[in-house]
Amino acid sequence: QPIGKIFDHIRKILILLTLFLGILTIIVLKTYRINYNQYLKIIKVIANVVVILTLTFIVDNIIIFYFLFELSVIPIYLNLMTWGTTKERQSAGLYLFFYTFSSSMLILIAAIYLFQVSNSFHFCVLWRSENKLNNLLRIIIVMVFMVKLPVIFVHLWLPRAHVESPLGGSMILAGVILKLGGYGVVLLLMSIYWRFVSFGLFFVVLGLLGSVMAALFCLNQVDLKRTVAFASVSHIRMIFSGLFTFSNLGLWTSVAMILVHGVCSSGIFYGLGVLYYRIHSRRILILNRTGYSLSFFRMWWFFICVMNIAFPPTLRFVSEL
Repeated sequence: QPIGKIFDHIRKILILLTLFLGILTIIVLKTYRINYNQYLKIIKVIANVVVILTLTFIVDNIIIFYFLFELSVIPIYLNLMTWGTTKERQSAGLYLFFYTFSSSMLILIAAIYLFQVSNSFHFCVLWRSENKLNNLLRIIIVMVFMVKLPVIFVHLWLPRAHVESPLGGSMILAGVILKLGGYGVVLLLMSIYWRFVSFGLFFVVLGLLGSVMAALFCLNQVDLKRTVAFASVSHIRMIFSGLFTFSNLGLWTSVAMILVHGVCSSGIFYGLGVLYYRIHSRRILILNRTGYSLSFFRMWWFFICVMNIAFPPTLRFVSEL
């Protein structure tokens, strides 16, 4: 298929995922006994995130994409700093701000260079002018989205942000914000398909290595939310590896994994929010026997976890296979 049609299909999927998770998060927060004024403030933050992300997936101008890419972090940062669960939210907010904003500056540098060689900021010009980009610039652009996914060695901000964020922030962060990294990699690979194949194996190995290491980190955690955060990172890195196989099968299975991961990870963080609201603890040992008194929740939790571990015949199983 032409590049434009493939790109439009991926955009539509991500926009629908953003709208679905935004509405779902607002409905979920309605069930919590929080102050009405606080509820309205949280809704405004989530609505701003949804609007910014939707516009990010729509625009065709790399400069506008850069500003929206940066702007999407601000509501999550405010949500984290205002309604974070512990005093560690300041450290988590600093990590979030430093990693995302400092790395995103590279997009602006790439956009300025692109304008100099092609006299345009449009994505279509990027696809047509890719032979004018050197490999160093391509790697720099990939590094930006590696932080957003995140990939190994640049992932320290995500577990902290997940653990300290309130329920709505964790659902949006895991469900949609991280997908900006995958969207950026897809956007980049469509312009450097043939000239970047020699680097493909390196990035595939990097993604798989990071996925295994994140899974091993899960075994050493006592905080259930932190465990889920590392598991989410492990699955996201599989998406990164799939995209760098440079095949149609790898592309569409990665998109399918993006869709399923957005739903599963948001559902799991919602379940953790329910448990924390009732028990006021995220310790695995304390939560070990809690499910016996919540029969419906136990069934729903089992279903979402089965989907998350790629049990057949779920869509995650097909995409990972």
